Amino acid sequence: MSKKTKRQIEDEKDYGGRSLFDLIELEFSQGEENEQQNRELSEHREVTDNIERTSISSNTPSVDRQENSTIQLDNTREMGRVLSEHNQESRNVRSNDTSIATNTNGISNLGEQRSRQEERTGANRYGDTSRRANKSQSIHSDRTPNLFSFISRNDDERQGTDAARSYNQQSVLETAARNDGYERRSLKSGQKLDFVSDDEIYLGSLKDRFQKNLQAIKLSKTIEQENRYATKQEQEILNKFSGWGGIPQAFDHQNKEWEKEFKELISTLDYAEYEKAKTSTLDAFYTPKIIIDTIYQGLNQLGFNNDDHTKEIFEPSAGIGSFLSYAKNYSDKYHFTCVELDTISANILKHLHPNQTIYNKAFQHHLFDKPYDAFIGNPPFGQKKILDLNDPTLNKTSVHNYFIGNAIKNLKEDGIAAFVVSSYFLDSKNSTIRNFIAEQATFLGAVRLPNNAFKKRANTEVTTDIIFFKKGKDLNIDKSWLESVEYYDDRFDEAEKRGMHPDVFNDFRINEYFKNNPQNILGKMNIKSSQYGYSLECLDDGRDLKIALENFTKTLPKNIYKYQETKIKLSYYRIDRESPEYEKYSKTLSKLKDGNYFEYNNEIYMKIGSDDELVFSKPVLNEHDTRRIKKLIALRDQFNTLIEYEKNESSDLLVENQRKYLNKLYDEFVAKEGYLNRDANKKAFREDVEANKILALEKNYSSGISKSVALKEGIDPIAPSATKADIFFKRTINAQKEIKISTPKEALIASINEYGRIDLKFLETNLNQPLEETLKSLEQDKLIFKDHKNPANYVLAEKYLSGNVKAKHKEVKKLVEDGFNEFVNNLESLEQVLPKDLKAVDISISLGTTWIPIKYYKQFIEETLQITPKDYDLFLMEKTGEWSLKGFGYSLSSYIRSEYATERIGCFDLLEHGLLRKPIRIYDKKLDPSGKEIRELNPKETAIANSKLENLKNEFIEWIYKDYDRRTDLENIYNERFNTNIEPQYNGEHLELPNFNANIKLKKHQKNAIYRAIQENSIIFDHQVGAGKTLVAICSVMEQKRMGLLNKPLIVVPNHLARQWNDEFYHAYTNANILVATNDDLKKDNREKFFSKIATNNFDAIIMTHSQFKLIPAPYEVIKKQYEEDINILEQTL
Repeated sequence: MSKKTKRQIEDEKDYGGRSLFDLIELEFSQGEENEQQNRELSEHREVTDNIERTSISSNTPSVDRQENSTIQLDNTREMGRVLSEHNQESRNVRSNDTSIATNTNGISNLGEQRSRQEERTGANRYGDTSRRANKSQSIHSDRTPNLFSFISRNDDERQGTDAARSYNQQSVLETAARNDGYERRSLKSGQKLDFVSDDEIYLGSLKDRFQKNLQAIKLSKTIEQENRYATKQEQEILNKFSGWGGIPQAFDHQNKEWEKEFKELISTLDYAEYEKAKTSTLDAFYTPKIIIDTIYQGLNQLGFNNDDHTKEIFEPSAGIGSFLSYAKNYSDKYHFTCVELDTISANILKHLHPNQTIYNKAFQHHLFDKPYDAFIGNPPFGQKKILDLNDPTLNKTSVHNYFIGNAIKNLKEDGIAAFVVSSYFLDSKNSTIRNFIAEQATFLGAVRLPNNAFKKRANTEVTTDIIFFKKGKDLNIDKSWLESVEYYDDRFDEAEKRGMHPDVFNDFRINEYFKNNPQNILGKMNIKSSQYGYSLECLDDGRDLKIALENFTKTLPKNIYKYQETKIKLSYYRIDRESPEYEKYSKTLSKLKDGNYFEYNNEIYMKIGSDDELVFSKPVLNEHDTRRIKKLIALRDQFNTLIEYEKNESSDLLVENQRKYLNKLYDEFVAKEGYLNRDANKKAFREDVEANKILALEKNYSSGISKSVALKEGIDPIAPSATKADIFFKRTINAQKEIKISTPKEALIASINEYGRIDLKFLETNLNQPLEETLKSLEQDKLIFKDHKNPANYVLAEKYLSGNVKAKHKEVKKLVEDGFNEFVNNLESLEQVLPKDLKAVDISISLGTTWIPIKYYKQFIEETLQITPKDYDLFLMEKTGEWSLKGFGYSLSSYIRSEYATERIGCFDLLEHGLLRKPIRIYDKKLDPSGKEIRELNPKETAIANSKLENLKNEFIEWIYKDYDRRTDLENIYNERFNTNIEPQYNGEHLELPNFNANIKLKKHQKNAIYRAIQENSIIFDHQVGAGKTLVAICSVMEQKRMGLLNKPLIVVPNHLARQWNDEFYHAYTNANILVATNDDLKKDNREKFFSKIATNNFDAIIMTHSQFKLIPAPYEVIKKQYEEDINILEQTL
């Protein structure tokens, strides 16, 4: 071992006597004794480069890069000193040589933490879907269908997609240079120009819009790949992107008129982008220039531009930045911070306005570090609710209510909020959100726009208002805006009321402000009738809208705005992505998960998730917990380092060196602090997101019996005990093997292993032959089949030759008869698997079987009871499977009465019980001692009635198949309706299960079940006890998570099995990232923190008990939809 440097000696203080450089030198010295091992060390040097300790000595001098390429934190200044140097004033950052960071150091303090629970923000923006770099797939909690030619999944779209989207979205810009868990950024080339314009964009026809959108997307991706800024000419092209609102035709693969555009679309967008674009066709619209101009004119009237301060403006739903582009007259006075949910729009926005601060996230997930001078924009419309557990008033409010309320909260005193919003904001009968705003801000005025104001720009009609607020309460300003009144009064045309029911009419309300200021309604109010019912709209009355809006802004209070200095809160710390400091911190902190503890300057911090910055908080800890956490941080990081070595197939020498160090850290910890699972240690580290994983390093923990308890109970004390997990002694990770592909079959298997489906791009890329040849070969071998319903897709043989094969056979046979010979192979293969028709002897039926035609039941009743059709009514409610039989007893003979009735129950009632498959119970009415009437079961009469019912059932079974024609008809009905399906036969032998415990050997039935779970939407593992169902479920979840088919899956288990699932999860996947809910997590005061942890971390699974799951109410929309479906079924039945 060579002599240690001063730096190494200093490092040993934080590495428990063994420095990181010691480890590296040990590897080199051992490698010198063996040339081969030395070469292996060299090959794995990159892995070594990434070994880092997040515990950094406060005495360590500043080092940017050492010999081993490990980036260390710069400690030349303490955190508090850096924070104290924060520039309190906002700066103009539009010049080309100025960073986007909010201050010279790039470090600022964050104020209150916003909730990060992910859900769609509503009807005016796209959904937020995670993407993994270089993989054409989205990560869904469900599986939405797609129309990409390279995706075979055609499952029905399921509820809850929006609520399940991943929060930690990475845009193309953010992932392009990502390597080994952190981003190696290089300076962009070109000039850093912000786009400004004074011209309204003419969108042209729908197909013109489509081509402009596609051109902008392609150009945006090119600029990203070339890592440069957009030129002025390119910005003109990018600015013509108008979203997909109103162009659903482009996503319809069956629309022949748009066939060319559809193919262009799927060749340009990856799967995630396509899915998000498709969902935006009904609601992605951008704001007309005339509305944006009105808002800026209003700001000017209020005195917003009267001073020389640069104003910090926040745009919470920025799109591609129309509000920024049209700020031409104020470009030297404003700096914008923008939030945009859609990745494509956010990337274009960054190219159009590189000098502004842009975040690709949902508004409710933004962490505010300071208040702003103004909030402006066009918030999303729609009825979707926003989840914000940090604010009970705003939680579960509609999208536009949330945006306005949250904006008001984060304004400076005297700051201005100016939005164009749905008319429902002011007109709603519910005034909760208006009262919430009135407690913090003053309403300055509003103007109602005609419903065609968006027609030219967005091709949609909607009634909207432009509203203005000032932060701070002014008691002298009219409060009438808080209330809404019935729409009708003598100021409106009574003709509107004619023909309408009073209750319906009284539902229409208008804000009292507009009642008192009808001149601010720029059109004629009208009640509109549509297929969805009635709605209140503002019709264009022909006036010049531009002049009318200019006149309105002149009525706003003049020069009431006063600039306020920025006040910074001190609860959180942030390093902006564009800051020079970001490079120094990013490698270490980016390797941490959101919710990980780390040590800096001898203090403990916790990393908090954010898209465009490094965010961390400082928890309040006592000295004992601080000591424990520091040691557990080192143990956690060393554990993760060992995992990385095992995953990367490092040599045994390298792996064993890391394992020895893990053992050393663990032994030292146990010697000083006790076992990891000791209550004090668990409590200290429980807030770390990887706490459960670290606790799983011990097996069979027992707290023992203390001396005091033993003395009290009169028994011997027992010392605490635990055994080390397998990773302390041997490899536990199945490293992902290098893919070797030489045949179409190998390519198909590799595609399934990687994506869980047929990926045509993967097949084309990994075989040195045309894709058509590969597909033809796979079809000839009957491994895949072209989907006859969507010929652009291919389906695995296991799925295509299963399910309702009779229906498929009929459909394909018709296609072949019509001349589509490419499906001949499909037809021949389906014919080979068609189930054989069953005969009556193999078809089990009974009285009440609902698939038997009702005519046969009527025939049986009439023949058996010797009656005519006019003597009874028989009805089957098909939706519920309920029978109803009403008859007239006087028509029955005495013989029939004696055979099929008793003294206590009539023949028709007895038969109805048989049809409903209900046992008969006969009750006697009696009086109890108090004189109250009660019912008492009569066993004798009940037995007699049920005996006769059994005789009747047997007669039906004998009768139903007696007639040849009837028997043949029933055989045909059964075979056509039920004997149609073939169970899929899945063979999971090809599964490789990367990162799975190498010491566990799965059985054949387990692999088959895992593969089936990957291929199907839902599954039940109905295996016998001891067959390994839990392990199958864990592997199924992990594989689908790896493939991008699941996102944050929730596993709900019996109350007593939560810990068992936790232990089995980590035994199967040592490096799993799971969250196990505790009872404390679901307590009222802790729920928001727990849900925030879920929202901001990319967990492999969340485990929760049945009782805990009951504490989470179903979303209102889900409950409402279920009720509506139930009501619809009942209405159709009645």
